[in-house]
Amino acid sequence: IIQKYLDRVITTNKLIIIDRYFFPNKHDSTYVAFVGDILDKYLPGIDEIIFITSSTHNVSVMNDITTLLHTKKPALSINFKFTEEFHDRFWISDHNDKGLFLGTSLNGYGRKYALIDYINTGDVRQVVSELRGQGLI
Repeated sequence: IIQKYLDRVITTNKLIIIDRYFFPNKHDSTYVAFVGDILDKYLPGIDEIIFITSSTHNVSVMNDITTLLHTKKPALSINFKFTEEFHDRFWISDHNDKGLFLGTSLNGYGRKYALIDYINTGDVRQVVSELRGQGLI
């Protein structure tokens, strides 16, 4: 389901993932591979991923995901920014006015009912403006 939405969102070579819990302390053993599986289809067209997450992230999971993504695409630029200012989870393709909203982090996906939907253009622009204003992109 996530890839169905990402197919319409990822249309440029930069992906911004805003998720304070993307690198969780609690996760199952398949989480890192699951992240790789979700992103694998899009990696040929992506040159950069910016993760905007909480400063209380799990460094081990961050390193494992980085290693996995670099194994799949060695030239991929991966950047990390830290803030506590965002609660909701957004995936935005570059600054092209396309994005999606996830009601849960990937580590909780499928465990409980959660919303996934496209973000309207005005809201994407507002999020991108706030990211710029905070110096996160």
